[in-house]
Amino acid sequence: MGGSESKGSDHKATLHFPEEEKPLVIQLFYRISHGKKYFTREEFRHFSHSALDLIVADRLFDFFLSGKHHQRSGHAEGEVDHHQFVNQLAFILKGGVQEQAHMFCALCSPSQPQISSESLLEFVCSMVHSYEKILAAHCREFQSWMLSHSNDNCRGLALYMIEDIFYAGDPKDKGFHQVSVPMQQTFSVEDIEAWLNKSSIFQQLFTGIFRSCFPLDETHAAEVVQFYPRIPQVRDTNWSAVSTILNLSSVLFLNACLPSVLQGEWRLIFSSSHFGSSFSLLLKHLLGKGLTLLVIKDRDGFVFGGFASQPWNLDPKFYGTDENFLFRLHPNFGIFRPTGLNKNFMYLNINTQTLPNGLGMGGQLNYFGLWIDQSFDKGCSKAEPRCTTYGSPQLSSKPDFQVDTVEVWLVGPVKKKEEDDEDEDMTEEEKQMRGKSVLDRELESKAMLELMGRPQVSEGIREEDTTQDGPEASKVISLF
Repeated sequence: MGGSESKGSDHKATLHFPEEEKPLVIQLFYRISHGKKYFTREEFRHFSHSALDLIVADRLFDFFLSGKHHQRSGHAEGEVDHHQFVNQLAFILKGGVQEQAHMFCALCSPSQPQISSESLLEFVCSMVHSYEKILAAHCREFQSWMLSHSNDNCRGLALYMIEDIFYAGDPKDKGFHQVSVPMQQTFSVEDIEAWLNKSSIFQQLFTGIFRSCFPLDETHAAEVVQFYPRIPQVRDTNWSAVSTILNLSSVLFLNACLPSVLQGEWRLIFSSSHFGSSFSLLLKHLLGKGLTLLVIKDRDGFVFGGFASQPWNLDPKFYGTDENFLFRLHPNFGIFRPTGLNKNFMYLNINTQTLPNGLGMGGQLNYFGLWIDQSFDKGCSKAEPRCTTYGSPQLSSKPDFQVDTVEVWLVGPVKKKEEDDEDEDMTEEEKQMRGKSVLDRELESKAMLELMGRPQVSEGIREEDTTQDGPEASKVISLF
């Protein structure tokens, strides 16, 4: 009777897969099992090592193992057969949010009916780490970055994504403080389902991890896959000359906050660690350039900034649109969008005696939500209890802070003509910062890349129009 029920359940599960996918499911199984009728934990670890954190891989194996199988002689404990694999894989790849919630609970807390807050955070951190492994192994956009990694980076994004399930205060105050993990609190599958419905970033990440680990598209190839949440392609940036204060978690977070049309590519157009602490140089690289992310690190280690939805221009009056926002990346993630109370989105002024001289976003004159003084070495975030324009808290460690690093990222596509005009006006130092010029002018750099086993993949595709929407637009111009 049990075998009959198992067979019926397995047949029902296979109906979730279209006819064209069924052979691919079988191929996947035999790839894992090396042609055998079952696979072991070690074989699954080997199959998934480039895609899954070890914690996630082991719990996913246990999830496969928990599926029903035919009673047959020779089936050993700890082995997953084809019927278990098909049944559980259909649940993984074809289920909706309700099924995802049940699966999440099974993976997060396999031996308990309720999920503790500590287990929830640990598992979400492991999922973020798994997504990083997938991007590193398969995502061409990821290869255009040079990012540092630490477990704290994963934890920051994980805490942001689970804030909805932990936070019980006023929604307007979300992101004001570091997320505290409630002790001795547990969550049901219904709680997880409600959270998944609100956390679009985690739902994308959760789905993307398993679709990447178990590809069922015959045309599936890393160079044409779109990963969600998206990581942008970095263009015209020479990582041998510059570095960034961003990490993978902060890039994924910021990119997800941007309009989708701007998520495809970024350019680092100013870094004080490269150009020096000069407000005039900041203006030279900022004015009229396009839509930008301003990222600031103060000397106490807080990282924050703002998105400008219009090009920056000198103007003693506020301007901008309600697509602007402020954000914080450290010690916690937070995004703060316009409240509608006023339109004091952007301000940039220099060399006047009666008005503030510097760059500001939100608030009012001398009480900005975010401010960098024309002297460049200091700024302020005077937003207690909150900035009237963006509803943001004090972003920096102190109301008046000392600037450590400033970066400006140009986001979204740039017209080809604009790039050519910029090339003509660049100094040698600026050309060194841009990867295209370095590779054109420094034959030694090309030779070094070849010796390091990193050939110049951008050769021959530099003159493409980066505003195209077709597959050619996603080609990597990588400097490492």
